[in-house]
Amino acid sequence: MFSLRYKFSLIVVILLFFTLGSAFWLIRGALNDVLEQQLAQHFSQAQEQFSELVQQPVKALYNIASYTRTHPWITDALYAKALTPGSQVYKNLRKALPNEAILLNPLGQILEAGEGIRSWAPELNKQCVENKVSFDKERLHLLMLSDIPVQVLVVPISDHQNEGKIIGTLLLAHLFDETYLNHLRKLLGVDILLLDAQEITLTSGLFSALSQRPLLNQLQIHLQSRTPIQLKQQYLKLQQVQLSNRLWHYIQTTQKASVPAHLFIQPLDDHQGFVARIQNNLLMLGGLLLILSFLMIRPLFRQVTAAVQMLHTATDQIEKENYQFRARIRTYDELESLGHAFNQMMHSLEGKEHVRQAMEHLVSPELVMDILKKRLSGEGQTRIASVLVVGIQDFSRHTAGRSAQDLLSWLNNYFTRMQFCIAGQEGFVDAYSGDKLTAAFGITGNSSEPHTGIYAAVLAAKEMLNALTLFNLEVISPQISSTQHGFGNYQQNTINIGIGIDTNSLIAGKIGAENRQHYSIIGSPIKRAQQLEKLTRHYGVSILISQSAWDALKTEIPAKDYPLHRELDCIDLDSEAKPLNIYEILPACDERENIKDLLQRYQQARIELQQNHFKKAENLFQQLHDDWPEDKPTRLLLGRSRRYHNNIEKYTQENPQGAYRFLTQQSSS
Repeated sequence: MFSLRYKFSLIVVILLFFTLGSAFWLIRGALNDVLEQQLAQHFSQAQEQFSELVQQPVKALYNIASYTRTHPWITDALYAKALTPGSQVYKNLRKALPNEAILLNPLGQILEAGEGIRSWAPELNKQCVENKVSFDKERLHLLMLSDIPVQVLVVPISDHQNEGKIIGTLLLAHLFDETYLNHLRKLLGVDILLLDAQEITLTSGLFSALSQRPLLNQLQIHLQSRTPIQLKQQYLKLQQVQLSNRLWHYIQTTQKASVPAHLFIQPLDDHQGFVARIQNNLLMLGGLLLILSFLMIRPLFRQVTAAVQMLHTATDQIEKENYQFRARIRTYDELESLGHAFNQMMHSLEGKEHVRQAMEHLVSPELVMDILKKRLSGEGQTRIASVLVVGIQDFSRHTAGRSAQDLLSWLNNYFTRMQFCIAGQEGFVDAYSGDKLTAAFGITGNSSEPHTGIYAAVLAAKEMLNALTLFNLEVISPQISSTQHGFGNYQQNTINIGIGIDTNSLIAGKIGAENRQHYSIIGSPIKRAQQLEKLTRHYGVSILISQSAWDALKTEIPAKDYPLHRELDCIDLDSEAKPLNIYEILPACDERENIKDLLQRYQQARIELQQNHFKKAENLFQQLHDDWPEDKPTRLLLGRSRRYHNNIEKYTQENPQGAYRFLTQQSSS
């Protein structure tokens, strides 16, 4: 795993590389832009010079025409009836006729041609006829002669003495041959290719060599099949092509008057070499700057990363709850301020830890954390929660004959085991009163969550019964075996507990004098849970919950997770405004055979009793009692059925709300 120092260094190096790379590509693009601009200007200048140079032969032809058309020897030849090679007229014509000229009679037939044009005079005359060149008007034409452009000046010769009658025609020609193109190439500094309908007809310089025919063929294919590749907007005429792994720039011009269609082309080897040299120099300079920058900022890396590592160590100490650690940072900047703030936070956490450790001796750790995190308001809050009250049945019998020290030790041992069960389900102990313990569930945590704590209370109650079994084995049994008199046998001296649970609205907050307060709860669920705890003695059961608690439990867990239970009775307490349904939660360790059969038959008999079918209920309860003689609720409801089966009016008078009237004195019996 890389440390922060190396990661920070890597980030800086990447940023430097990115910066230098961006600068490199920007400079490279700017250089290419400048080179393309210069090349475009060079081609533009060559284009202007080419036009001027091409016009020079034309001017020469016009000059020749000005003195040739009126030469008497040429006129004599046109008037001669017969022009024989040995005649004086023929000899004079040969002397007067320029090398670039062809003399035609009025019928367009060749009379004579100059030395420089004699070999291809018939072909030129034929091209004039095919291109329908008019011989009676002086005009400059551009013709193709065996794929070679030829500038042809047509000069009609007229007889001014005979009303300007045309007596012949003079053709003056200038040939764009390879020699002339090479001459232009030397003057312009670019290769020139002449075109005819996108066909390359004549080349100069590099392209004229036989070894370059493949290169010429590639260019020909490109011109015939391409979509023009235009460069930047300001150089719309400048284009590029890849030929034999070399990049070429060219500019193409169409035919204009006497100027043939042509193409200027030039390789970029020299320009690319110049750009490459600048690129290499930039790379070397960038590398040196990168190394120098890294060496300069390395001390800063160490200072910053050391401070960050110190803060990381401080966070590890917080995780280990070592709040005495202090971060020592001396950077004289924001990091030092951050370290100072971190130390202040550690000091605050150290104080809260002392408070937490002190409060955990009074209330549950979960409640302490909620108070410290300000999830619980000391000013008081109302919420739906569950209250559990547990008490030792027949407590006075177990305390008789004990010394004060022995009694408190025994009782504290018992309460410690009960408190572990409560804390394990995130409940908190509200009060200890004699043999009774009052706890609350659903107080801690976020009050916006739909959590009443009833399921946690039921689980805690079951764990209490398991813990009580161990308490009887580990504490009561050794005491009995160590004395000959003691409290009698083990069965008589094991303790039993009753647990009552109710779920309803209550108030939680700080209660007490201004100088001495503790976090507690108040509300009707406390009293109702106390009454249910007392009723466990009457019914001979361990856990009783109210109707509201059972309704809350059904909303918190799915039906498949319901604990083993039975609806025990519906009673009318003098402390309640309406009848109260009570439910027994059976211990998870209940090993009685056919327990589900007992619960099902008990429910059927109880329904008959609720419908005032006392005789039928008596029969069902009697059968159930015969099979389950140790089940006290069955025995109680059997007695109730016998009492009222012949006197329904008495039941109605004693139980006006339709539920069994239960006095407070009865619950304590």
